Amino acid sequence: MISSLHSLKYPESSKIEISKYLNDTDIVYSDLEEKKKIPVKRFESTDVYSLLFWLSTNNSEVLTDFIHYTKENYKRNLLKEDINYFLIDNNKANFLISSITTAKNYRSDVPVKFAYPITEANQSPKRIGERGLKLPPQFINSSVLPITKESKSKISFLLFCSDPFSAEALKKLIWLTISLTSGYGNEYLLYFPDYNEEENKNDALEVIRSFNEELLDEKVRVLKYNSIDTDALDSLSNTKVITSKNETYEDDNQPSLVNSQHLNEAFVNILPYGDILKPFLKTDAITANDIKFFLAKKGIFTKKADINKLIDLMTSLLFSPKELEDFKSYIDVKGKTVNSSDAFFNIKQNETLESVFNKVKINTDNLTDGLNVKIINSDSLKFEASPSKDEFKLTLITETKDPTSSLLINTKPGKAEVVIKKKDNQLVVVTENTINKADKYIVNRLVKLVEEEFKRIDFIEEEKIKVLFKNFSSNTERVNFLLSFSNISSSVMFHEADIQSIKFKFDDNTEIPELYRDKVDKDLVINFEGKGLQTLTELSEQNAKGSIFLEEMKVLYKFRFLNIKNGLYKVTFNFSNALKNKPEFDGVFKSAPYLIKTNSVKSLSSIENLEKELGKEIENLKLEKLKLFNIIK
Repeated sequence: MISSLHSLKYPESSKIEISKYLNDTDIVYSDLEEKKKIPVKRFESTDVYSLLFWLSTNNSEVLTDFIHYTKENYKRNLLKEDINYFLIDNNKANFLISSITTAKNYRSDVPVKFAYPITEANQSPKRIGERGLKLPPQFINSSVLPITKESKSKISFLLFCSDPFSAEALKKLIWLTISLTSGYGNEYLLYFPDYNEEENKNDALEVIRSFNEELLDEKVRVLKYNSIDTDALDSLSNTKVITSKNETYEDDNQPSLVNSQHLNEAFVNILPYGDILKPFLKTDAITANDIKFFLAKKGIFTKKADINKLIDLMTSLLFSPKELEDFKSYIDVKGKTVNSSDAFFNIKQNETLESVFNKVKINTDNLTDGLNVKIINSDSLKFEASPSKDEFKLTLITETKDPTSSLLINTKPGKAEVVIKKKDNQLVVVTENTINKADKYIVNRLVKLVEEEFKRIDFIEEEKIKVLFKNFSSNTERVNFLLSFSNISSSVMFHEADIQSIKFKFDDNTEIPELYRDKVDKDLVINFEGKGLQTLTELSEQNAKGSIFLEEMKVLYKFRFLNIKNGLYKVTFNFSNALKNKPEFDGVFKSAPYLIKTNSVKSLSSIENLEKELGKEIENLKLEKLKLFNIIK
């Protein structure tokens, strides 16, 4: 199914148009089902694609990534389970048409054929090197496009990529070329949008020669493709269709450039596709939602929640080096150390959190107003209850926009959580877990909305309790508070704690130890790192404790969990760079945990469950210490 929308200029909002398009698609699909036109009976299975070309004729929007601004309107409740939806905007169409135009103008008497890689949609090994006149729907908004031009005397393989030229990208594309062709072809032409022969030639030659293949050195050329414009369209020659049947390469026709040594050397620089992707995708680190978020960035939308079906869809596509780097960075973000800070509220009336959340209405529509950040899971944004209903959590997946000079959109992924718990029928704990500053702004707004709603229904008291650097009555009390996190006598999981880093500066209004007096007037922030730092004079002697502003402490905990006897969990406790804040030192108390992935940890069936249990243990420690120092009741 193919639809199109044309705009003189892309609209500010696409919500109405996308909703109508999805509804129309649903009607057409139902009609096809009713008339028994799908599934197609002569095939074992039928894949259904709905393509929307949404183009504008504004010259300034030729390279606009409209998908970035539109993807959030593909709401899951509007999608149909059996349809894969593809959105093609100016940016995607420009690459597709530019690639085909460039290919047509090269050896203009020979037709353009699209190479059909061995992917989930094209499984038979006998079909290596197959190519044909029809563009597979999976490649309609691809950032990589393989094309073959062949005559009886010469086979040319052309690979187009919309990424900017770089040596790393070229190396991966050469690997992809060899893998897709199994060595067939008399020449390989690799195209980038910005390749400059004068500036990039030496880098390109160095990459090609790094493969140590004499034939490859002779066959590969790197070029710039012609970006589409009116002149380029007018220059298209009327090529004749020489053959209308698909061709399949026979292995005996050409010498192969592939050997095991070559692939082993290049493996760290490959551009995986098809079955090669599966081991990477089938890990605990990647969820169905991760894949759906990634596909949405490409303009591919699906209602499917079955991760195996999503992996099948992923392995039917080709990805550019930048796209896979983006996916990797998104997955890496999930494993990054989060900053965790807490706010506490005394309860006015004893109700379950479940009943409280049934009463409140938290409007999340305006969380990103005025911020250069987008919430990409806005469609499913709500507080979810834990099985025991004693904890509610909302998770935000974000993208921060970073426009480049080429008008394309680079995005940095982020993640944030707000966790709300009730303790001892006296206290509500609101925990913010964030990775970057943009996420922190959003979470602050969300927590404020929650606080306002809880107060509106008279569930919590007016005063919010925050643990601040300046709230301690003395330097000694602050030092003792941080030191208390090395006392784990009440812990179930931790059996050893070692202070391995501290950050402080001297309080020049106190008696400074003679050893450090020459450093006081230099306004130094001092970092000590090592093992067993709890025996340092600054942390062990009463007079020394009173003379320092202790801002940060890192503790390495050893823990037991299942078969793990000495797991390692490092937690940073600090006051948000309080020593940088002037004229008054201040900052919110927070913690940042980091699980060291030893082999015993990696062997667990679910690392996520371990991280949850460790997180709970730290939260319990924090509550214990806050009560010990009378910060909370």
